[in-house]
Amino acid sequence: MFPINKLVDKLTEYLKVKGDQLKLDVLSQVARILAYTITFILIGLIASFLGLFISLTLALYLNHLLESVYLGYVIISGVILILLIILILLLKTQKIQLWLESMIIKIGTDG
Repeated sequence: MFPINKLVDKLTEYLKVKGDQLKLDVLSQVARILAYTITFILIGLIASFLGLFISLTLALYLNHLLESVYLGYVIISGVILILLIILILLLKTQKIQLWLESMIIKIGTDG
């Protein structure tokens, strides 16, 4: 009976170690995905500000070239509207969703 108790103790210890290892693996994956998400959000925020200032600069430049107070803003707004429509169409076809899902799977499976 003594060897069976020893075997049960070893098995219990093994399962505990495996459980701890699984917890650490899950925590590592969650931390990696969270880090990528935060980085993606920060890059998106910075890119948004950059796009805003580039758009304003280009609109002011077009206003100067066209000798208009508002025409540059109208042109740039039209370009942004077209880009928004393209983005909405891509969202409806789920191309962006599929791309994001593949990126998340890639991040999750990279060791």
